[in-house]
Amino acid sequence: MRDRCPVCNCVRRLDDWRFDFRVPDGWPQPEHNTVCLCLDCGLIYYDNDMTAADYDEYYRKYYGADFNLDKSQNAKRLDEVANLISLYFLPISR
Repeated sequence: MRDRCPVCNCVRRLDDWRFDFRVPDGWPQPEHNTVCLCLDCGLIYYDNDMTAADYDEYYRKYYGADFNLDKSQNAKRLDEVANLISLYFLPISR
C-alpha cells in the first residue's frame, strides 16, 4: 500500500472508493484497488498492494520484455476485450 501521493509525497488523502478486478487465473494483478484523491495536489491515483517492481515483472512476463503486444496470446486477449467493448456501441452509419 502507498502511504504517500506518488507525485507530491503528501500523506493526506481521501480514499474515495474501492473497486475489484476480475483477474485471470494465475495473473498477479491486484484484485482490489482503492481510488484515492491527494488532498494537497489533487492527483487521483490507485492504491493497492503491488509495487512498481511487481508491475515491471507483470509486464515483462505477460507482455514480453519489449512490451510487444503482437504475441498470439496477447493479440487473442485484446481481440476478446475489443469484442466485449463493441457490444456497447452502435455501428456508425455513413
